[in-house]
Amino acid sequence: MKLMNAAKQFGVPRATLFDKLHNRTPMKPSARTVLTTHEEECLVHWLKMSARRGRGKARKDLSIVVQKVLNAEGRQTPFKANMPGRKWLHSFSKRHEELRERKTMVLGEQRASLSKEKIQAWFKDVAANLSEDGIDISSVEPGCIFNADETGFPYHISGESE
Repeated sequence: MKLMNAAKQFGVPRATLFDKLHNRTPMKPSARTVLTTHEEECLVHWLKMSARRGRGKARKDLSIVVQKVLNAEGRQTPFKANMPGRKWLHSFSKRHEELRERKTMVLGEQRASLSKEKIQAWFKDVAANLSEDGIDISSVEPGCIFNADETGFPYHISGESE
């Protein structure tokens, strides 16, 4: 395959391919991830489900879950105490661009005010979310359904776009 054709087909600059072919820059193997592809897919699914249920996770929450997985498996990693840091979180976000990070905000007076219609709409949404998971809302104890605001976390990771 000609250099120009390869550059177009794979979306890599021609100069980069030329440099690699002539050993001007070393070929680097892709960095290995600490978690398996399946484990990362499970994390993404967990983050999306949490966000859908209105319980978006903070960076720290994600790091703690990863640490628990690594400790349970007894894996040794370059992380201090098996706790991933900013670089890992950044790389994870790059690998899973469908995740969006959002800042929490203080509710305005309009959004914080309650009405019978708003409460009924909220329970309708809860019933829809539960039914997607095969759960009938009438089978859930009323004391187990509640809404809580996590104002203590500065960032939430969400599977939904803004």
